[in-house]
Amino acid sequence: MFSLTYSSAYDPYHAVFRFVALFEHVEEGSAVDFESLRIADFYHSFPWLLRDFSAYAKIPGFLKDKNAIVKKYPQTRFDRLPDKRLVFRRMLASQFAARTALVQSGSWTASEESIEAVTRPAFNSEMMEAIGRYNSENKTLLGFLGSKLISVPLFGPGGLKDRSGLGEFRYDIV
Repeated sequence: MFSLTYSSAYDPYHAVFRFVALFEHVEEGSAVDFESLRIADFYHSFPWLLRDFSAYAKIPGFLKDKNAIVKKYPQTRFDRLPDKRLVFRRMLASQFAARTALVQSGSWTASEESIEAVTRPAFNSEMMEAIGRYNSENKTLLGFLGSKLISVPLFGPGGLKDRSGLGEFRYDIV
């Protein structure tokens, strides 16, 4: 099925922008599982869907911050998705292309499953200014995704895949 409308969720260039903006809020030097980054990027693209994410009680303020984001980014009548798991699967190609571009530029290092931001990407000044403006406008969303959501364990019952409903967790090796 092809869509005649543009969605930034499927745009690899916009995925690079989202990844760089998100990694401004990830603890420096920490390795992030690519699947966790994909889930955070999904909620970056569709923040109103955080309402369905079950809260993680081991992180202080998780529920409060999640609810504040859902209020700040309400769903409009144009924000209808066919199925969130289907959209998440379709985003893989653009997310993987963005990951590859950032690794090949030398900004990130990647193992098979995790990613680490090594240096700040060497983009032109206009792009870095745009990322700076975007970060200041969306500080609560990006701060929540980059520090709290990514900190939720990925695997097993109660993990990120289970709480989001975006991945199969029953066969995870925990």
